[in-house]
Amino acid sequence: MGHAFLEGGLAMNQGMPFGRWDRRAFVWPARPEPGLDLMPRRMSRLEDCWERPVDRYPAETVLEDLGPGVSDEDTLVIVARFAALRVAVLARENDLPGEALEAERAAALSYASVLPVRAAERRQLGEVARAARPGGGPRGLVRMLATAAESAVSRGHTRGAFALFHGAWDLALNAGALTDALRVAKRISDLAAREGAPRSSRLWGRRARALEKRIARMES
Repeated sequence: MGHAFLEGGLAMNQGMPFGRWDRRAFVWPARPEPGLDLMPRRMSRLEDCWERPVDRYPAETVLEDLGPGVSDEDTLVIVARFAALRVAVLARENDLPGEALEAERAAALSYASVLPVRAAERRQLGEVARAARPGGGPRGLVRMLATAAESAVSRGHTRGAFALFHGAWDLALNAGALTDALRVAKRISDLAAREGAPRSSRLWGRRARALEKRIARMES
């Protein structure tokens, strides 16, 4: 009886617009009906870079600013930004042997060196690559990352801006630099609101308020 019921359900469900069953799990239809939106709102929000928790590989989010219509100069900046932030992330994680990290640093510095002299990122990203060292002074690097993030904002590179700010946030929190982390969280909240991501803006706003309360308790 149970097998007949399942087989009947499978037969009825083939080709239905709300999905189909296979033998493992419910999956979205490969070819939905025209005009039928099957993406729930909570899934579509995953495209919002302002709430992305983790990259699959260091500085992945930076490269999402690449695409058709991006100028040659901006392409160079994006690649240099990726290389510099990658060094900062790898140095923080301290998972690479010293020689491998130095090779990454040399590559990042070479990418920064080919940027136009007038580009603020030439100096900023070079400073990030040089300063990022395991156990190095984090507060200076936090501010360097935040400064480079503001340059990304000026160019309209939303993904790179968030990646740099998020790197600064992680570094500041891990170092106990709560005032710097608070400043970064407020900035991300403001930018998310400007970019039409109110949910992310509220999320980072809550993080900022939590830090404000924590700092106030420590100072009282």
